[in-house]
Amino acid sequence: MDINTLIEHAAATIRAMPEMNGVPVIEVHKGNVVKNLEIAVAKTRFAVLVGWNGFKARSNSSKRILGNTNLVVEIFEMPLINAGGVAHGDNGPKLLEAARAIANAVNLSQPPGQSPIVFSEITPVTEPRPGTISTNVIFEVSDSVL
Repeated sequence: MDINTLIEHAAATIRAMPEMNGVPVIEVHKGNVVKNLEIAVAKTRFAVLVGWNGFKARSNSSKRILGNTNLVVEIFEMPLINAGGVAHGDNGPKLLEAARAIANAVNLSQPPGQSPIVFSEITPVTEPRPGTISTNVIFEVSDSVL
C-alpha cells in the first residue's frame, strides 16, 4: 500500500474518534499544508496533521520499493485559548490527552491489504511558535510502497 493511502486511513480513523469531533485533520499529501494548518489552529485552537517522516527500504532490487514507513500524526494546540476546552465546549481535547487517544485508536489498525500500523512513540511537547504547542504520535508500518 502506498504512503498516501496509509495517511488517508490514519486520518479517517482519527476523524471517526468521538473525542476528535470537529477537530480539523489535515493530510499532508493534499497540499496547502501550512495555510490549512494556520487556518485550522486559528479557528479551532486545535488541529491534527497526518503525514510521514522517514522510509527505510528493505530491498532495492525490485521495481516497487518496499520498506518501513514512519507515519507521523502531529497535534497542535493553543493551550491558553483552549483552556477548559473553550474552542470545543467543555469536552474539547487537550494535547496529550488527544495524543494518547490517537495512539490507542490508530495502533494496530490495518488498512486493507496492508500490515498493521504499530504505535512507536509520543514525542516531547514543543512550542513551534509562541502560543502554540505540539507533539508527534509516531507509528511504524512495514511493507509500505514508496
